[in-house]
Amino acid sequence: MSSSSSTSNWIRHIPTHCFCGLPVVERTSRTPANPARRFLCCPKHSESGSQCRFYNFLDPEIRYGYYRNEMHSLYVQLQQARREMQVQEYTYRSRIHELELELNERTVTGDCYKKPVVVFIMVVFVMYFLTQ
Repeated sequence: MSSSSSTSNWIRHIPTHCFCGLPVVERTSRTPANPARRFLCCPKHSESGSQCRFYNFLDPEIRYGYYRNEMHSLYVQLQQARREMQVQEYTYRSRIHELELELNERTVTGDCYKKPVVVFIMVVFVMYFLTQ
């Protein structure tokens, strides 16, 4: 019997609905005090006028300040890297679009064929004069 009571201490009830009766949603804290800590909350949690203040942490608290600071620092670095990647992606997509427009314009005007045609004609003339 003692084994069942010690086992039940490890099992805790995880709520499925908040105080206002809506199904809870899982989010991850990004604050310096609770970095990368998952929690359940009301779906209206982020609304400024929400009266329901339900939240329930799923992960244990990081007790040591050093690790808490490191986790938050890693999160900040990750967010910065994501922003830089988005800027690079936008830059590359813009450049690709510009090149596609230029290629379409050259194809329509025939500019993309002028240089190879001129080179081909020059090669033909040179071959003709060399064979004479």
